Amino acid sequence: MEKYWEKADHSWTDDSIRIFNTPSTRAKQLFYYIQEIGHFKAMKPYFTERQNLKSYLLKFTFGGKRRLRYQGQVYTIEKDDIFLLIV
Repeated sequence: MEKYWEKADHSWTDDSIRIFNTPSTRAKQLFYYIQEIGHFKAMKPYFTERQNLKSYLLKFTFGGKRRLRYQGQVYTIEKDDIFLLIV
């Protein structure tokens, strides 16, 4: 198994919230569990790159316009868009 890594610039406002969860062994045996949750007001040059993280990523965009690069494709994400990444 390859090691997980993340490269990021967390340019977000002071009132943004990021909460990590350390799931129990039992929770990890279930199909879904929350690993991280938050509410971010991001600014340029915010970005996140991750590899080898076995998870699902669900995001809803409250405002603004962003670019999502995923598996060689580029998507424009705008206000009220929601997306799910399955890794």
